[in-house]
Order: sequence, then structure tokens, then C-alpha cells
Amino acid sequence: MKGEYLFISTDEYLIKKKIDELLKKENIDEEILEMYDLDEADLTDLISCLNTESVFDDKRVFWVKNPSILEGDKEISKAEFDMLESYAKSENTNILIFSSTNYNKSNKLSPIIKQYFNINELDKLDINLGDYFNKYVMDNHMLVDEAIKLEVLNRSKDYQTLENNLEKLYNYSNGEAITMDMVNLLINKEVESKIYDISQAMFEGDTNKAYISLKNLLDENVSPSIILANLKNTITLLLYVSKLTNRGKSQYDIARDLNISAGRTYHLMRSAKTLGDKRIEDYISRLYKINIDSRSGSGDEKLLLELFVLQK
Repeated sequence: MKGEYLFISTDEYLIKKKIDELLKKENIDEEILEMYDLDEADLTDLISCLNTESVFDDKRVFWVKNPSILEGDKEISKAEFDMLESYAKSENTNILIFSSTNYNKSNKLSPIIKQYFNINELDKLDINLGDYFNKYVMDNHMLVDEAIKLEVLNRSKDYQTLENNLEKLYNYSNGEAITMDMVNLLINKEVESKIYDISQAMFEGDTNKAYISLKNLLDENVSPSIILANLKNTITLLLYVSKLTNRGKSQYDIARDLNISAGRTYHLMRSAKTLGDKRIEDYISRLYKINIDSRSGSGDEKLLLELFVLQK
């Protein structure tokens, strides 16, 4: 199968999940994934990169975000059109992924997209958290009664949190029925609230407050891995909120698209405006590096977490 993909959804988290699935299927390490933003660069630069072989890996993988060229009537030059068509026709080994939250089927590149790209319209947005819960439970043959389902949903604010909570329950239960004791052990609302306080203090630039909140959690023997996972989820969600805000989406549109409360969306929009995309992306890059360093044994997870919260 050719390595050109288009993932379409108004929910960027679902796009990210689909890309993660693709990388796993192709046995590709996420570390080699290269991000490309067409709001900041042009198509010719992208294609030049695609035609350059990687020095260290067998193939290069590009995730192209904000492809305004696919989302409106933006004019493109014949040279740009010909370059992309030539690349799509070629026997290349790289993977090119366009993602779009507002795809226009009449865009100027649509003839190339239709002919050469694997197009995936991700229509899961109509699935609410309850339906997502049911699908996950069915796919993984989990034993969950209605009372447990309602409690897990009550403790899960969005798709990311729900998926993380279900994964924790699935791995811990080892095929047994999910009990309320498991839910209380693995999905602690108080702990999640305290981790949220860390992220908010960081966003406000109060590293002292953030570090004190972190130390209190560590003193309560909360695993650094759990804290890092929650911080990653919050900051990734923050980036999605920022991107959707930049596209002119309202607070209530974003709340609906990301399946989170309007109140939480309001605070995320304020934080995103204060920080800006570059700083948010720096946070995410550092968290990915912490994950890699701690797993490889080249860094102590607790120390790396402390330095991250202190922003050093």
C-alpha cells in the first residue's frame, strides 16, 4: 500500500489516535515522526524534505498539520501541484500524512488526494463517551456492570482520560470483572485534581506552587509515571484547544468537539492564549523526551519530572 494518507476529523485527538495506530501497524517508532505545519511553511519545502532520504532510518514519516491548502479555495502554483503529483506517483518509501479538521473536497489538490491518498474520514465524533466506553469494553472483552460504568464515566472528563482509565482497568483486572475497589485504586479523582493544580500553576508561571504540589503528591507515593501521563494528557488537550481557537472556533464549539465541559474549555483557552503554541509544543516535546529517557534508563523519571515542573 502506498504511504500517503489523509485523516479527516473535527476532533484532533481522534486524528492523533489514528496516526498512533498507523505507526504501530507499520512498526514505526514515534520518535521518527516529523511534524510539519503548513501555516508556517510551504508545500515545496515539504516535498523537498520528503524527497530527502533519512540518514538514520529506513524511511521518514511526516505528519502535516494545518493544511489550509486542503481546507479552502487557496490557489497553488502549477509547480506545487506537479511536485506533489510527481511525489505521489513515485516509488517512495516515506510516509506522508495530511490531517484536516475542515477538509474541503473541492480544494485545488483534490485530484491528487482522490487518486493517490488513502482517505480516512473519522466519523467517531457522533459517539459520546458512553458509546466509546461500550465499544472499548466489547473490543477488549471486559466484564463491567452498569454501576461501574457510570462511576468510570463520572471520573473521566474526555476521550483521552476515559481511554487511559479503561487501559489501567483492563491491564489491572487481568480478565476478571472490574470492581469498585479497582476503580477507587486506579482512578483517583483527588489525585487527578491535584495533578491538574500542578499544570495550572505551571501555565501561570508559578513554578514554586507547582513544585510544592508535585512534592505533596510524591510524598503520598503517587507514581511519577501517573503524574507524567496526566500532565501529558492535559498539555496535549491544551494544544488542541489552542489550534481550534486559532481556527475561530468558539468556547462552546471546542467543548463539543473535544467532549469536555465549557468551564474547563474556558480555562484551557485562557492558558493557551497566555502560553502560545510554541511553548505548549515545547512542553509536549520535553514530556516525550522524558518518556524516552526514563524508559531507556538514561534518566531518573522522578528527577526528570521535578526538573520539568521547575521548568529547568
